[in-house]
Amino acid sequence: MTLINFLTRVHFADGVLEEALHSEIEANNKRRPLVVAADDRMSNLGADRFFSGFPLRAEPMVFSDVPHLPTESAARAVAKLYRDNDCDVLVAFGSNRVIDLAKAARIAIAHEEPLDMLSVDEGGSRRINGHLPHLYAVPDILGFASAISDYARLVLDDDRHILLSSRNLVPCITICDPTLTLGAMAEDSAVAAAGVMSRAIDSYLSPRYHPPADGLALDALNRIWINIGPALYDDDLPARRELLAAGLNSSLSLQKGLCVIHALCNAITAASASNPNPSAVGGVVISHLV
Repeated sequence: MTLINFLTRVHFADGVLEEALHSEIEANNKRRPLVVAADDRMSNLGADRFFSGFPLRAEPMVFSDVPHLPTESAARAVAKLYRDNDCDVLVAFGSNRVIDLAKAARIAIAHEEPLDMLSVDEGGSRRINGHLPHLYAVPDILGFASAISDYARLVLDDDRHILLSSRNLVPCITICDPTLTLGAMAEDSAVAAAGVMSRAIDSYLSPRYHPPADGLALDALNRIWINIGPALYDDDLPARRELLAAGLNSSLSLQKGLCVIHALCNAITAASASNPNPSAVGGVVISHLV
């Protein structure tokens, strides 16, 4: 097993899911996990492996009513379930929308203020404190972006889109198991690759001086370039592993800051009635900007 301590604690290895989840729950003495996972993620083999990783004494609750885009009402519902059942850790299993929802729920649990008052536009980044409940992230093929980032998109009850951002939002533990991405649809893999590319290019083009982030962004692009074909058409585990590594590196590179691609993706996603996947939007935007 590879353990990476950079921004947060990351377990990265083939088949690491059960061991890492069990060891982290035990080491941190968690008894009442609240799992956030979409309904469509709960019926496959990965879900069976995921739940088998919990210690026998742990009693996980499940919130599975995850909307297409994370919403304020869903975040409040997760927060209520967390409080009502005396939960002690959030575990997000799946895509970016699941992990973003869990991030927003952390804020709703820890803060009395309305979520819109804690957005980036309202200066919330400085007020989101470090007393948030613990969050463990287990990303699937579409969960790379949020699993190690410090931001989350959220749709408010009045349909406004906001961005929540704070270093305290980075998941405490992230478990990256490439075997969870085996069998993913080619469309999802392509969207994931487009998201990696857009984040890496956006970070690299940011005017801030940050050589380590530049190196991570370029490494992510190189891994995508070499491995996207085998990952899409052959469902090749080494290629899947490199795709996940590229996603990890592109997310780490965002410490440098974001640029025009991210701004456009947020604006298009907020304005569109069809609720497009932001990673897919990023793939479209790239060709017009680079």
